[in-house]
Amino acid sequence: MDRRQNPLFLSFPLGVWLQTSVRMSVWFPIALIVLWARLGLQLGTICALLLLVSVLVHEFFHVFGARWTGGDAEEILIWPAGGLAFCQPGPSFRSEILTVAAGPLANILLAALMLPAVLSSGMLSECFHPVVLPPVSLDGNLPRTLAVLMFSLNVKLVYLNLLPVYPMDGGRMTQIVLSQWWDAAVVRTVSFWTAMVAAVLLGIIGYTIDPAVGITLVTLSSFILILNLLESIQRQMSDSYDDSFLGYDFSQGYTSLEQGAGERPRRPGMVEQWREKRRLKKLEQEQQERVETESRLDALLEKVHQQGMDALTPDEQRFLKQASARYRNPEK
Repeated sequence: MDRRQNPLFLSFPLGVWLQTSVRMSVWFPIALIVLWARLGLQLGTICALLLLVSVLVHEFFHVFGARWTGGDAEEILIWPAGGLAFCQPGPSFRSEILTVAAGPLANILLAALMLPAVLSSGMLSECFHPVVLPPVSLDGNLPRTLAVLMFSLNVKLVYLNLLPVYPMDGGRMTQIVLSQWWDAAVVRTVSFWTAMVAAVLLGIIGYTIDPAVGITLVTLSSFILILNLLESIQRQMSDSYDDSFLGYDFSQGYTSLEQGAGERPRRPGMVEQWREKRRLKKLEQEQQERVETESRLDALLEKVHQQGMDALTPDEQRFLKQASARYRNPEK
């Protein structure tokens, strides 16, 4: 089935930004409700908006990382638990690593921009707590308060994304590095059990400490556990079914490991099929534009041959100049 018909990934469009389709999950209000319950209506709403901005910048850096290193990206999905950038890195280790690493880098840069305001607030140390927000007041200097919250939230996002477990960016980078020496099947196995152990430890810690703090760790533990189980099930089912588990291929987020020697080739999931259709449609449009350009160019050249350059209108002269430059430099 279509990924967008999957109940887990139902979403609505927010538009096309920087040549990237941005969509928001219909389940995103769940994150808002949780923040309201934990922080109150006013502070919860502010933190939700700051997180939304931070997640969007994070995901767009994944997109830019892919495009700047020879890959491509077409869509971003804003989820209650963060975001998903559907990227296809270029065919190189550098592209794969930089595509993933660009996300946490975005959060580091956002935090750095807020640093002067945080230093003036005197709450620098409180901002580095992995779970708890600094004790801000919304009645004082509001711009500085927003900067402190933005700094603290992005620090927490850096902590979260650099965890060396799937599906965090740190886990993806670990998979990419290990795949340079180990077989893909071994890398997946190590990644799965590392995530399972980390999830159990986080859950135990969450249950044994202050409930106000522990609930965050228990939620994170459950998130890691569920997604890794889904990814494992999808891998096992991919040999028998065309579509990925629940219509979404969890192994194809930012990058994918190559099939190891002797493995049965995995049939493409729905995301890959959709990307291939988009690629073929784009090629068809480019071919049609090329035919139309060549047809108009032939007509203009015939006109020049019969009547001379002075017979061309300014628009026709501009088109002829652009077309000539394009044929001299076809890569442009």
